[in-house]
Amino acid sequence: MIDVNPTERRLVMLGMFARHYTEQFTGSGYPAAADNIDALLTPYEKQTLFRLAKSVPAGGNIVEIGSFKGGSTYCFGAATQQSRAHIHCIDTFMTENVAGSEGTDTYPTFEQNTAPFADRIHVIRGFSQDVVDQITFAIDLLFVDGDHSYKGVSRDLRLYLPHLRPGGILIMHDSAYSPVRSAIDEQVLPLEQQRLARLPNLYAGRVGEA
Repeated sequence: MIDVNPTERRLVMLGMFARHYTEQFTGSGYPAAADNIDALLTPYEKQTLFRLAKSVPAGGNIVEIGSFKGGSTYCFGAATQQSRAHIHCIDTFMTENVAGSEGTDTYPTFEQNTAPFADRIHVIRGFSQDVVDQITFAIDLLFVDGDHSYKGVSRDLRLYLPHLRPGGILIMHDSAYSPVRSAIDEQVLPLEQQRLARLPNLYAGRVGEA
């Protein structure tokens, strides 16, 4: 999240651009194939997902709430080819939260887009609040990008943060959206151990226990 101070905002943006292009030019950027997937993510957000997923330990677990057509999943899969992390994708795949596409089944497209990592992808098809009992393991990286209402975001944090390993990574998309930002301010920042990324519309940090 970005502070409202204009000078600091410009410095943060410059740092974000510099890091992004340095990673791209040094060969540590996300694969260009990710840009062929219809995703509601900027290149800087894709690069942040890719970079942070690289720190997931061998055989670890990534959980994403909201997969859409697989853009974020692809970034996670590409980043963890060596660690062989498991990627658990929670979504109805009926685009409830994508304006103009409500009711469209994106699962066939998701499968096609994420095929290179299919052996490590575990799809949990349903609403996040209904399938949390299937999370019977510690989460190393949690990506929250599902229901963007204050009630929905708060519920996802309440249900899934207890499964996040102490010091694990929490990433939240659309953090500039008022309901999401309020949930982060109230439920995440009190637990924050380390800020990992500062983007205009994405929050990432290491989070401890309540």
